[in-house]
Amino acid sequence: MVLFEESKQVNTVKNYRSAIAAVHKGFPDGSTVGTSAVLQQLLQGMSYSRPALKLLAPSWPINGVLQALAQKPYEPLHSCPLELLTRNVLFLVAAASTRRSQSDRAMISSASSVPEDRRWCPVRALKWYLHRTKEVRASDRLFVLPRRPFTAASKDTISRWLTEVITPHAGGKVRAHQVRGMAASKALFAGVPIEDILKAAAWKTPSTFVACYLSDTLAAETAFVGLCWPLARLHPPCPCGTVPV
Repeated sequence: MVLFEESKQVNTVKNYRSAIAAVHKGFPDGSTVGTSAVLQQLLQGMSYSRPALKLLAPSWPINGVLQALAQKPYEPLHSCPLELLTRNVLFLVAAASTRRSQSDRAMISSASSVPEDRRWCPVRALKWYLHRTKEVRASDRLFVLPRRPFTAASKDTISRWLTEVITPHAGGKVRAHQVRGMAASKALFAGVPIEDILKAAAWKTPSTFVACYLSDTLAAETAFVGLCWPLARLHPPCPCGTVPV
């Protein structure tokens, strides 16, 4: 009760219970710290009194990040530092694919070509990235370190890059997986069928999406939609010869 009265969360109290259970020999009635009906009832009462707070929407606006990526120092892509180009491509790919950072790491460069560019699409950024890393990359993984030895970026490095892109626009702690939830939520609110979202994100059922990733981001929809269309007009042709429209 002391921990609860100190305003600790119920999960924190449960963690202490688990630690005590590892060394406690049990009660005279044969129950243990983990099975005691009295303790279970007490914890249940704590949960009712102080329910866990779930932050549905991340503390950063995706349109703010997108606006930043469309301006200096991230643009123009043909002349921005490779380190920033890498972060730009990573965020756009993560937002478009709604995959985990582990999946971003596993992508191979030969599988990144898409027949045509579309307005404000990661394909354009990917083409520039592949063009600028073609002669130096030491791995067939899509994302490589932006400096020697240009080897494949690790999962932790990719997560750090994502958080570095988001942090200037965040009002709280940032996690790389928030990109996945934000992008999937916006797709749902834009009318994309839930089946397509689940397939893109490699989710088997909607329950994971609803329980863990569905973000209440309706307030930002108007600004987001208004932002998408004019961006590609500002940039030069892709190195492959395809002109973004």
